[in-house]
Amino acid sequence: RSAKSGLVGDRYADFANRYEVGDYGLLGLRGGWEGDGWRVFATVHNLLDEHYVSTHSVRNVAAADAAILHPGAPRTAYAGVSVAL
Repeated sequence: RSAKSGLVGDRYADFANRYEVGDYGLLGLRGGWEGDGWRVFATVHNLLDEHYVSTHSVRNVAAADAAILHPGAPRTAYAGVSVAL
């Protein structure tokens, strides 16, 4: 069982350093159980369902309506089972 977090600070989307993209923080959880030859696990990414800009393009000068921001993934969960034969 574990928790994972990550922080990304403010950054700029233009070379003039005028178009600032905000910071964000993410939290995730992972847990599971295992026995003799088997394992069950579950993971949740972006636990708080934070809306954030994960990547962006860079331009010489970027306007507020420039299509250069790319959203990050929403809350995502998955689970699995593994068995050794």
